[in-house]
Amino acid sequence: MSFVQNSAYTPNNRTNPSELLTQLNIRKSLGITDAKLRLGQLVDEVYYQGDPVLLEKSGRPVAIVVPVDMYRSWQVKREKSFALIRQVQESVRGKFTEEEAMSLALEAQQAVRKEQREQP
Repeated sequence: MSFVQNSAYTPNNRTNPSELLTQLNIRKSLGITDAKLRLGQLVDEVYYQGDPVLLEKSGRPVAIVVPVDMYRSWQVKREKSFALIRQVQESVRGKFTEEEAMSLALEAQQAVRKEQREQP
């Protein structure tokens, strides 16, 4: 089996594992070596309990094992989000200059980041 890294994805290995557990509401983390040793048990726990598990390598978060139903749900939500983005893009095409569009996008990005920082 070979794994190909998606060139569009750049991992952020600076994230503190305990912060990530809290942000993503994940209750369990496991080192990659331990995960290898008990993969069958890990998969059973994820499948039957429905809780994702954060995997760490050298103390850095590297992957999350999630139940298939959760992953499928994310895929559906992601596709709906992209469809909505495409719909909005079509509805505003030609109504703004590139500078106006970038300014609005930056303003929206800053508002979302501010809202995220203010959440407990």
